[in-house]
Amino acid sequence: MNKELLTELFSTDKDLLSMYHIEAPNSAEICAERTLKDMKDANVEIVLITKDIEVIGYYGVEKFGKLDFLTGFFLKPENRSKEQISKFWNEVDSKFTNGYLSGVYSKNTRAIEFLNKKATSSYKLDDIVIFQIGR
Repeated sequence: MNKELLTELFSTDKDLLSMYHIEAPNSAEICAERTLKDMKDANVEIVLITKDIEVIGYYGVEKFGKLDFLTGFFLKPENRSKEQISKFWNEVDSKFTNGYLSGVYSKNTRAIEFLNKKATSSYKLDDIVIFQIGR
């Protein structure tokens, strides 16, 4: 994924840019730059989510030793219906065969609520909330 595509995706979500992203409040460009840098630094595989031929989001797959992480995810606001979220989780779950972890910054209360619906457990480590999913 390139910066232009991620900037375009992020620009559809004003709440992400004003409250939830680690760089918030900030522009879509700055938030996209930070996300791509963090994912590159962690050697994350970025998987694009499409509907018809349009890119509507992404998620990141990170291998850290023997641990698998869902590292970053996003769906355009207009694609957050129950049906689309169910498709999102089915796709993510198919990437991880033995469960996985996901960590988000504690200021991202929206992502915390989202992951809490799927997680089997969670704990806080400094300013990050870690979720165990599927094990």
